[in-house]
Amino acid sequence: LKARGLVVGTNSAPNVSREIATHTTLLSLKLKDSTWLNVTLAKVQPTQIAAPSFLISSFVGALGVITLAIHLSRWLTRPLDRLTDSAGLLFLSAESGHDVIEEGTREVRTLAAAINEMHRRIRRLVNDRTQMLAAISHDLRTPLTRLRLRANAIADIKTRIAFEHDIAEMEQMIDAALGFMRENSEKEPVEPVDVAAVRAQWSLDAARPVVLFLSGGFAAGDLRQAIHGLWLERRDAQVIAVCGRNERLRRRVESVPRPSGAVLHALPFVRDVASLMAVADVVVAKSGGITTSECMAVGKPMVINASIAGQEERNALAVVEAGAGAFAPTVEEVRWRLGRLLADDGARRAMAAKARAFGRPDAAREIVQDVLGAVGRHVPQAGPWFHGAPRARS
Repeated sequence: LKARGLVVGTNSAPNVSREIATHTTLLSLKLKDSTWLNVTLAKVQPTQIAAPSFLISSFVGALGVITLAIHLSRWLTRPLDRLTDSAGLLFLSAESGHDVIEEGTREVRTLAAAINEMHRRIRRLVNDRTQMLAAISHDLRTPLTRLRLRANAIADIKTRIAFEHDIAEMEQMIDAALGFMRENSEKEPVEPVDVAAVRAQWSLDAARPVVLFLSGGFAAGDLRQAIHGLWLERRDAQVIAVCGRNERLRRRVESVPRPSGAVLHALPFVRDVASLMAVADVVVAKSGGITTSECMAVGKPMVINASIAGQEERNALAVVEAGAGAFAPTVEEVRWRLGRLLADDGARRAMAAKARAFGRPDAAREIVQDVLGAVGRHVPQAGPWFHGAPRARS
């Protein structure tokens, strides 16, 4: 390479330490066309952070950026927080409630204005509904007053007292319904059943099973045969049979031959069916709406012995599909189902748990709320004609 005219040069100083030296090499090569190719080679020292001040300044800068970001985000979200708090308190104070403050970004102000408009519409709707219900209350009390006056003309004292009692009960139901629709009523208190007291009232042994028969789905002979068949399966079974207002049926059930030590209560019409269900292990009845709802609400296995075509058939199907009961349309099947349930405590408890899970104790209240919600969306403009307002022309 030297013969070809390569020239090598460097600026490295021999007495300088290698840590601080900047080494540079120059290469020059003569080409055939008498031009020179020059190449510079430099040793680059990597930059090192020797002082801790750089780390401290970087940390302080990052901390400042984070603090600024936090304050900025709080400033941006403060209107949303106020909107959330105001919306949560909007309907708690009824007429005295304050509107949501319309501040913040354009989107937040638009949302607050929409909430305030919704609040005003709901208040107007509630006021219109209250006025309509006041008119309905007046119209319902008028025929009840006429009935009360006509009841005074009844000669038989017992009939008149029963008639007046029914009228008073209707008035109480109307007051409760109207008060609830006006949102001024208290919830019906839950009354716990003292199971031990009910057992003591009917002389029932807690160690022996109790079967409750509701006679709506039985003919007289079938009910007697069902009770007799139950005792063939379980001689220790205690039976309560509610016969309603059929006194002849009650006397025939009372005369059913019973084994030694058997317990049988043949009852007329009773109002406190809930307490009887509370002490029963199994309920035998047809799938009427009220009976089925009560059984499911208290979590009692149900043996369905009959059902009327239509709604009661669907009730029976729903109970069986939920595992909360069994269908037994004949006396022999009632006997067989009762025998299996009373013999297997685990199966009976599992069916009772499914019944309790399937029950809807607040169904009536929820239905009223749904109906009122549907009615509230279609308030008549001309006013109801039944309290003197003119009919709306079509």
